[in-house]
Amino acid sequence: MKITRLLFLLTAATTITFFASCSKDDDQPDVNAIQGTWDFVNMISATVSTTINVSDDYKDTAVIVANYVSKNNGGTVMFDATTVKSSDFTYMVDTVLKAEYFASDGMYDAYEIPFSATIPKSSSTAPYKLVGTDSIYFEQGFINMVSTDGSGTIAPTTASGSRLTWSGDTLVLLTHINASKTETGQGVTTTTIVTGTQVVKLLKQ
Repeated sequence: MKITRLLFLLTAATTITFFASCSKDDDQPDVNAIQGTWDFVNMISATVSTTINVSDDYKDTAVIVANYVSKNNGGTVMFDATTVKSSDFTYMVDTVLKAEYFASDGMYDAYEIPFSATIPKSSSTAPYKLVGTDSIYFEQGFINMVSTDGSGTIAPTTASGSRLTWSGDTLVLLTHINASKTETGQGVTTTTIVTGTQVVKLLKQ
């Protein structure tokens, strides 16, 4: 399997919508607990993306594992009662993507692909809602994700939810990723499934 084929599959895997479960607790959340200004510490991402292509005469599957801890982190995040504002938010990804390819004719291949990209500094403002006592929902997404297609482009942000915990002065947002997308074109049906976790750490100023 060619590297370009794997990179195409990686692009599809990193641009589908992420979903996260939120607490259904009816208790009122403590809004004051997250209000204020926070420094971006880092982001830990661990995902497995499976892309399956099916047509009348063949089926192939690509599995991509992407694990990283962001580097060169910078910027701040400020929460008020209803909105979150990021300023000069940036980070770098420097990792090795592991990919396996399986074909219906028995062909198998595996690759390790060095990958490095930087999210340039950016600022934004978006609404959020606290859910129960320990979860948060970002209506327009929270953090820009870099596409692992070798281009270093930014994947679109989407609505997402995270579980909130604290470790001293550090706010930890845990997102469980479980998403799928199916598209059909030119006689081929492509299904992409992404699972994993994303952990974002913010330090109170």
